[in-house]
Amino acid sequence: MMDMKERLRMENEQKATRYRQLNQVALKGQIVMTGSSLMEQFPVTEFAMTMGKVIYNRGFGGFITTELMEVLDDCVLALEPSKLFINIGTNDLDIAENALENLLIHYREILEHIRHTLPSCKIIMLAYYPVCKDSRGFTPPAGKRIRTKEIVDEANTAVKALAEEMGCEFVNVNSAIETDDGYLKPEYASDMIHMWPSAYVKIMEALQPWL
Repeated sequence: MMDMKERLRMENEQKATRYRQLNQVALKGQIVMTGSSLMEQFPVTEFAMTMGKVIYNRGFGGFITTELMEVLDDCVLALEPSKLFINIGTNDLDIAENALENLLIHYREILEHIRHTLPSCKIIMLAYYPVCKDSRGFTPPAGKRIRTKEIVDEANTAVKALAEEMGCEFVNVNSAIETDDGYLKPEYASDMIHMWPSAYVKIMEALQPWL
């Protein structure tokens, strides 16, 4: 029987094929958003229709930074975006060993490649979203760890510094969806780390100055 990891791999291969084919008829030079599941579940197409904008979502659930790098050219950069919003790396943070160090290495490689391929593209790196406060009863898989507020806060500080180093813009709109103590508001949580569309409504409103 196929395990969950293999199933996810096959699903993302199919998704990449769909994205490549969709790119053949997509408009070039528009806004593109990419990342892992927290980006894939962002209903940007629906929001964009009400705004009179064209925004393409090229998110891949479960992806880490190295996996995004593998499909970056065909699935993302082929669209020649004028603006590229990125939210990648939260799955890297779940890896128990050297997570942040490896994340920054591979995130830098992604940014360098975008800069080399599309030097005029404006890169907007989104802060990692807040997590739920209550993680009791959740046991991470072997080799993984629970994604805590402390882990996310540390990563956001590091990724913000990376953005400054690389000449990218770091945007944090988490205040729109978090509690006073920095956790995801319970009404926005669909599970431990993912969010309902109502959360993305708030995020989209907060992102207006950058769209």
